[in-house]
Amino acid sequence: MKKRRKNPPRKPWRKSPPISAARAVNGEDPDKLQMEAYTEAGLPGTTPYTKMEKMRRDTLPPQHEKVMNLKPGEVSEIFSDPGGAYFIYKMISKETLTLEDVKTEIPHHNLQPAISRAHEKIFKAT
Repeated sequence: MKKRRKNPPRKPWRKSPPISAARAVNGEDPDKLQMEAYTEAGLPGTTPYTKMEKMRRDTLPPQHEKVMNLKPGEVSEIFSDPGGAYFIYKMISKETLTLEDVKTEIPHHNLQPAISRAHEKIFKAT
């Protein structure tokens, strides 16, 4: 009978972030910082992409929305989630969308409450 080879144990995340926020503030490459954090935590594989372009407030987790108040060049506080992940945001640029930019989204946005109510009725009936 062969013994199954166990995966090497992963290092637990520390109580504090595995990278220095000061390094991010000083402009160090976020991809490099993320790679170091994954290596230190013993996480295998490719790290997620660090660039989040053209983000909107409503696409962020509610506790992260305040990063939209940063001025270009500013770096956020460190956010953590229950799963042990850490997030640092740096505002590169900001722009206000024009009516023309969002015109196609307006009908969908206005229909969303009606769609939600219809789903609720369907699921309550079953």
